[in-house]
Amino acid sequence: MYFHRTKFEVESASFRVDMGAIMLTCEQIERYHRRGYLLLPDWFDNQEVDTLRAELPSLLNHDSPGRTTEADKKSVRIFYGVHQISPLFDALTRHPRMLPLAMSLLGEQVYVHQSKLNMKSGFQGSGFEWHQDFAFWHGRDGMPKPNVVNFIVFLDDVDIFNAPIYLLPGSHERGLAPSQGKELMPHDHVKELVAELGIEAATGPRGTLLVFGGLIAHASPPNISPFNRALALVTYNAVSNVLTAGTDASHAHLAEREIVALASHQDDDILRRPAPPYRSRMEEFRIAMKA
Repeated sequence: MYFHRTKFEVESASFRVDMGAIMLTCEQIERYHRRGYLLLPDWFDNQEVDTLRAELPSLLNHDSPGRTTEADKKSVRIFYGVHQISPLFDALTRHPRMLPLAMSLLGEQVYVHQSKLNMKSGFQGSGFEWHQDFAFWHGRDGMPKPNVVNFIVFLDDVDIFNAPIYLLPGSHERGLAPSQGKELMPHDHVKELVAELGIEAATGPRGTLLVFGGLIAHASPPNISPFNRALALVTYNAVSNVLTAGTDASHAHLAEREIVALASHQDDDILRRPAPPYRSRMEEFRIAMKA
């Protein structure tokens, strides 16, 4: 099965989003469609990130079917459905620097297909093999087309040491990879793509926004550093891209079945609330060492 997208598919005579309101240049939009991802440093400031981070301790202890742990049975690996539990993270999905951009890239109104926290604790965070997200959503949830986009907010500084996401630029143009019925990509196919396209690491300071679609090949290594790496992910799906099978209502944390187009918050300061002050990664590390 082969799915292919070009930048022209997101244009619609009946749907427009003010590009000025989302602060992207035409060059950035073209780069996204050509390379399959976009990295936007300083999309959120330290105060906004600290507001989100302040929610993590209580949220990660919440008893939810969407909460999974690492091999130590203590460190949280992934927490699915975070916007369904936290009003703050629900506000993030509707943020005026998030939602209008998602609508612009997909060319229509959107809803949240999935949200999650990806927590790679120092020394504990396990890796993710090479895959395309759409392979899971198409096979498991019955998502017809890859008219979907991931927005990932860095809640920690991410560098080459604490398990950044690896991406194969331009791999989204090759369609859905052969998988012999499995969602993970065959290593031989990954080798061919890397030989032709190269491999890049998505790094940046906390507050960076990483945007990529459902077909780009990506992975991440284990976190063998002592530094935590927390990411907040929102997956927007086009309202016309209705799921046809797969998960039921008992798994709503994995795939939202109720299609309700989102309306953007008008307040750009929605995340600027009192929160513990910003500390550098080394400061946080030293404090944890003393605890």
